[in-house]
Formats: sequence, C-alpha cells, structure tokens
Amino acid sequence: MPQLATKQRKEEHVLHYPSLRTVMLIEETIKELGVTTKTNLFKALKNRVMWQTMETVIDYLHARGMVAFDKEGKIVWAHDPELVRRYLKKRHLNVWNGR
Repeated sequence: MPQLATKQRKEEHVLHYPSLRTVMLIEETIKELGVTTKTNLFKALKNRVMWQTMETVIDYLHARGMVAFDKEGKIVWAHDPELVRRYLKKRHLNVWNGR
C-alpha cells in the first residue's frame, strides 16, 4: 500500500491546504475515472491543482474510507457502502479502518 503523504508531510511545511471546492473537484474526478493512478488523476483534473494539494485531498479521502488503493497504488472511489463491503472482502485492496 502506498504510504500516506501526510505522514511524510508532518515534517514538511504544507504550502497550500485544499478548499472545499478542490476536494469536491477531486472527488468527482475520481468517481468519473474509476480505478486510476495519481498521475492520471492529476492530468484529468479540470482545474489546476498543485500535486501536494491533490495528495492532501487523497490522504483525507483515504483516512475517511472514501477511497481505496490496490497493490499497484491505483486509487478507486469506495464510498458506496455496498461497494465498501465488497472491497473489504478482497485482499488486494486496503480501506483504512482507523486502527
């Protein structure tokens, strides 16, 4: 599983925190793309977003169980409760459970 960028950023100075508008933009783009990489997500964003800001949003969504990562680090939207139940049964996907 990819290491959360926020763990690395705790020691760094965060240049820009995302606005609600940016969070919603990234959420919608992930939903539209389905399974995607960070690079493809970054390229698909309709508005300009800093890479660091995008990673902050992804970390937030992952911490809330709204996205999951596969072994290759690809991102998938997983907020649908039924979908989350199915993903939790698959060993190659990781949904953070807060423990």
